[in-house]
Amino acid sequence: MLINEVIKITGLTRKAIDYYEQKGLIKPTILENGYRDFSKIEVEQLKQIAFLRSLDLSVDQIKEIFQLEQQESISWSLLRQRELQLKINAKKLELFKQYLKEGYSDKLAELAESINQTATIAERIEQIFPGYFGQIFINHYLNYLLIPLQTASQKSAFAELVFFLDKLPNLDLTNEQEQYLAESTNNVDLEFFDQLELEKQSAINNVEQWFEQNKENLQTYFDYKNSELYKATPLYEIEEKLKTYFQETSYHETVIPLLRKISPAYDRYYKQLLTANSEFLQNHPEFNG
Repeated sequence: MLINEVIKITGLTRKAIDYYEQKGLIKPTILENGYRDFSKIEVEQLKQIAFLRSLDLSVDQIKEIFQLEQQESISWSLLRQRELQLKINAKKLELFKQYLKEGYSDKLAELAESINQTATIAERIEQIFPGYFGQIFINHYLNYLLIPLQTASQKSAFAELVFFLDKLPNLDLTNEQEQYLAESTNNVDLEFFDQLELEKQSAINNVEQWFEQNKENLQTYFDYKNSELYKATPLYEIEEKLKTYFQETSYHETVIPLLRKISPAYDRYYKQLLTANSEFLQNHPEFNG
């Protein structure tokens, strides 16, 4: 069957399916017209992948499970590894134990989905958009995504956001750039984002005081961003691609209004940011652009 039907059956986004294919978890047949033909077995595998991702297993761990299943022996050491490495709640752990005993079933997937109704927006994005695409979004907005969806308005805006993001063309990054992004975020924890949020709020609440305290650092930052040294880094190439990508896809024009509906905290921050930015540029036009 073709990918549009697979999307309807599995509930996965197109980008997630592309990613799992790229990682070698599925191998659909390529037809003469270039379309991908997914077998019933591959559709079941995708449903199984979605279930395991809902239990917070990584792609590498899922690949290991598939390899072990092919050998008709599932190692229970993997369960002990999950107990130590991941902070999954008791219900998810019970579902994982049941999966190891009985294998995948639609009933288990439904139970996992019911548990994930309380998942944060960041967790949902990570499951829906695995890989660097989802990670870029999460890293940019993380502090405003650490809440579950509660109201009908939030859920509707989130559905719109997922639809928009999944329809976007793939970001054209090289393998080296993808690896750079992955490595640069591997060791970043919530404490880093908490500190970043404190600094942003400090700047917004008192623009001039923040500027006086940080003007030397700010000038150094702008000088570096305009230097040939910075332009030779992988980050510069990635940021230039992102800038073009966001402009061509009207990314911010669509994402920001939806995010303001989804996250009350982001809506408050955005309003404050507009005011602070206007005040700052009025007082310091030399930093405009």
